[in-house]
Amino acid sequence: DEDIPEVNTGDANNITDDYAKIEGDVDMNDFDNGIVFFVYGEDESQVEDVSDDYDTYNDIDEDDEDLQKVKVDSSLDDDDSYTLGISNLNDDTDYYYRMCVQYENEDGDDEIQCGDVESFTTDED
Repeated sequence: DEDIPEVNTGDANNITDDYAKIEGDVDMNDFDNGIVFFVYGEDESQVEDVSDDYDTYNDIDEDDEDLQKVKVDSSLDDDDSYTLGISNLNDDTDYYYRMCVQYENEDGDDEIQCGDVESFTTDED
């Protein structure tokens, strides 16, 4: 059995009333060509369900403020850390986010592996 990619969702920093910086890292282990991305939004269950509901990054349906996706790497072969600044957020609002990677599993099927869901609250304006 090959080792599936390990994904760790990091902290949120530099949080203001409309901005936050989120981070995470991915180790592809025995796999190549990982598409690395963050998902975030105000709906915890939509963020949580990404790896269950979708097989590819392109299939993920964004849903206004409830679910957004941002690709940060289109072909990861080893391990790397990522930081993403997200802006135009609503003030005094809970946001949920996680880092994910799409890869081709040993059966040749696309699969999404994600880190834990983390959260932050924007400052009041």
